[in-house]
Amino acid sequence: MGFFQAVYALGMTLFPMICGNIVSHFSMLYAYLFLAVICLIASSISFIYCKSH
Repeated sequence: MGFFQAVYALGMTLFPMICGNIVSHFSMLYAYLFLAVICLIASSISFIYCKSH
């Protein structure tokens, strides 16, 4: 449970900072695309993990 909370807190802290930098240098579209790529990677990892267990 502690690991989940740590990862959740890390995401709540880092993603707004990263996306803010992306928006300031490019546009909001690229920030959404960055988040979409992160979501696809995370869902692929969880699918592979769940399929193996």
